[in-house]
Amino acid sequence: NVSNFYINVAEPVAVTTTFAYNVTATIGQSNTFYPVSASGGYGTLSFAITPSLPTGLTFNTAFNRISGVPSQLKANTQYKITATDSIGQSSNTNFYLEVINPPLTATTNTANVTITQYVAVTPFKPVNGSGGITPLSYSATLPTGLNIYSANGYIYGTPTVTQGNTSTTITITDSVGQTTSNTFNLRITAPLPLSVANTTPLNATYGVA
Repeated sequence: NVSNFYINVAEPVAVTTTFAYNVTATIGQSNTFYPVSASGGYGTLSFAITPSLPTGLTFNTAFNRISGVPSQLKANTQYKITATDSIGQSSNTNFYLEVINPPLTATTNTANVTITQYVAVTPFKPVNGSGGITPLSYSATLPTGLNIYSANGYIYGTPTVTQGNTSTTITITDSVGQTTSNTFNLRITAPLPLSVANTTPLNATYGVA
């Protein structure tokens, strides 16, 4: 007896890629991204990306992963990830990537400061900067006799004027020109008047030594 049978050769499952999200990376910060997902295909998928990533970021061709610590600014740019299976089927999807500077912030440490005219101040730091690209530089317009250390933001000196409670602005600039500022209130009071008090009564008799 002879029996017939049929062999049906199915097309392999197609490779598909899907957009997941656009990427914003920050200079100096560790990043890991999967902006495009892939599925289907035959065998093992491998991945490629174009164009080249910014300095500090790498692309893992086996795991479809962008990672690293970027050191180069990058404007918002379109990239393409292509997934290819073991028999050459492929699919690609685009996404956008940009690299930005870390934001610079200024926080008020001490909201109100009162010091005395003609009395040297203990250096104090009313506003603190963080983030940005170091080194940071501090500046301020201060009453006569006071100065600010540009490298660390401490105020020092001996005020020679008085003033009421006055909002004073500290400006912080990072090494790539980002600026931010915050304020504190500064009052300078006059010194207490000099007084002489005789606490011991003095008795004297005329003509007696």
